[in-house]
Parts: sequence; C-alpha cells; structure tokens
Amino acid sequence: AASDAKTLFAPEEGELLFWVAVAEGAARDYDKAVAYLEAMLRQQVDAAVGKELTAEAFEEYAAYHDRLVFRSDFRPGPFSYAVRRDRDAFPDGTVSIASAAKKEPIRTFARDATETTSPFTFAIGAATFVTFDGPRYAHAYVA
Repeated sequence: AASDAKTLFAPEEGELLFWVAVAEGAARDYDKAVAYLEAMLRQQVDAAVGKELTAEAFEEYAAYHDRLVFRSDFRPGPFSYAVRRDRDAFPDGTVSIASAAKKEPIRTFARDATETTSPFTFAIGAATFVTFDGPRYAHAYVA
C-alpha cells in the first residue's frame, strides 16, 4: 500500500509491476521461440522421412527398432494372457490391455517374477477370497 495518501502506489510496487511485465514478456518470447523450433524440427523431420509422421507410424518404427535391438527373449510382447481355472484347463478367457488408437494389445516388457509356487490369495469382500496359482510376471510399458 502507498505510504502517502497523495500517491497511487509506492515506488516499490511500481518496480514490482515493471519486473512482472518484463517476466511476462520473456515468457511470451520463450513460448514463441520454442514453437518456432518445434515447427522447424517437424519440417526437417518430415522432409527427411518424406511424409508427416503420425503416432501410428512412430509405433511401427519402435516395434521395428525393438526387433533389431532386443533378442527375442527380451523383446516387448503383446499384453494379452489366457486365464484358466487351473494349469491344465482350457482357457476361460483372456486379460489384455488394448491401445485406444489401434485397439490392439499394448506391447510390454515382461519378466517372470514367480519366486514361489504357493498360491496367491486376496480378499475382495468380507467373506470372498480370490486365489490364483501359476506363473507371475512383472511388466513395464513405455508409452
């Protein structure tokens, strides 16, 4: 607040307003510079590839690259698994996570995390428990 009733605001407040305006202008200029660099980079990538890259095209390239880089044991695979009542039974269904765009299972890195052969049990209610047995996996997904 102003220290004198005859002034609208104190010099400190005026200086603060000045620096806020400077920071606002710098942020606006930074935003424009980043947008220009992104547009320039997009134009160069499109010219080098020969077409505009879409998310689906990049996903196809990533799958191709994974085939070159990773051995088959470590390559990402589709997240889609059969669900059985016991190990020897025919599958009752599947559990999968599908991508929104392609409606296909996402590709995850998977590692067998079965450290014990005892069944895994958890409660879903006061008197209802779910028990499952079989292999257990840890998954990693890179979007």
